[in-house]
Amino acid sequence: MGKSGKIKCLLNLMLILATLISGFVMYLQLPQTIIAHFDFAGNPTRYGRKMEFLIIPISFALAQTIILIAVKLRFTLFNRAPYLINLPAFLIALPRLKKQERSIWFNRYFELILELGIFFGIYFFLLLLLLFDATVSGNLPAWSTALIIGFPMSGLIWFMLRLRRLNRELMKRIEG
Repeated sequence: MGKSGKIKCLLNLMLILATLISGFVMYLQLPQTIIAHFDFAGNPTRYGRKMEFLIIPISFALAQTIILIAVKLRFTLFNRAPYLINLPAFLIALPRLKKQERSIWFNRYFELILELGIFFGIYFFLLLLLLFDATVSGNLPAWSTALIIGFPMSGLIWFMLRLRRLNRELMKRIEG
């Protein structure tokens, strides 16, 4: 992977660490009993122990770590279990490229995966801040639904458009 991919890996790693460290710092500031669940209106519906809060940053960091592991093992995944990474366009098109170009395009695909990881790392971090604030204040703000639903949807749409553009570039390269 090139310099751009390495920077994206580093950004993912930094977001993982920021989420874990911030989550632990927030945990230390919480009272022993916290709000553990909110309804759709943002009202508390369940209380729990402070320890339950630690599940949030750990699960967020785990999701992003899985992306980093998939990128690290990308060639192994492609060769041993291509169905796990669902690369139909690339599986069809890669053999039509010169051998020396295949890994370049393959890495470009996985750089998009890293960008998606960065996007969701930022989302998870913002969500962690929101949940901490809601736990301390006692309610979720009205705009929280927009963040919780709208932010990831916009990220997925952006990712799909970027994949489409990459696929078009690949097809142009093959045809030209």
